[in-house]
Amino acid sequence: MDKKFALIVSFCFILVVGNLAYMPKIVSQLKKSQDQYTELSEKFQHLQESYDQELADSGPRYTGNPFATELWPGQLQSENITGMHWYSYYGGELVNVTDNVLGLGALEGDYTTWTKVWKRDYGSDAMIYNILVDNSGTVYSEDNWWDTYLKTYEGAETNFSAYIIFKDEVEIIPMSITGKYVLGDPITAQSEFEVFKDGVVVFNRDAKIDEANVKGVVTYHISANGKFIAIACNNVSFKIRYVILYEGS
Repeated sequence: MDKKFALIVSFCFILVVGNLAYMPKIVSQLKKSQDQYTELSEKFQHLQESYDQELADSGPRYTGNPFATELWPGQLQSENITGMHWYSYYGGELVNVTDNVLGLGALEGDYTTWTKVWKRDYGSDAMIYNILVDNSGTVYSEDNWWDTYLKTYEGAETNFSAYIIFKDEVEIIPMSITGKYVLGDPITAQSEFEVFKDGVVVFNRDAKIDEANVKGVVTYHISANGKFIAIACNNVSFKIRYVILYEGS
């Protein structure tokens, strides 16, 4: 036998014998790894079963469209991220939590009719050109004599002489914060105003019912939450002297 070939055979024999010596240890390590995998798999399955049971015990959860109404009475609160706004259900009503956090308050309420709270006659020389009402029902009205009148929901009034709020007679858009409610004024019925809700007229009011001397509605405003409406009306002499506050329900 060639001497070099004999050396190669001897070396291979040594490798085989050496590996055989380590085989029990390798098999043992593989068995241990398999046992550890089986143990971890069983623990994970147990955790999954525990989680599923806790979820079932806590009651049904809403997982559908966050803009849909509750699926059953007393449905548990659910939350969802929609765009950049966080919405939550409270008693089945969807509330924009993001706007609340930003200080904008809750979204508009659900109103279909508005009734008179009070009426104010500012006299024969008044010319109320601008008007605004906030979420508490406080009305800010301004005449052409640079006077501003602040009248609360309860009727308390303050007169700010030589004081303006509306710069350059800027016109405020008569709609609620998201446009759910928008005011309109029929040209053929100047003493009336209408309220659009989601693009459909749901309310109409003739100001003559609340003040017989009204000729027409000159300007109006609706609060951000849609609950309050303030209008300024003129008389047959075209003096804009009447301010009326309405409350939604």
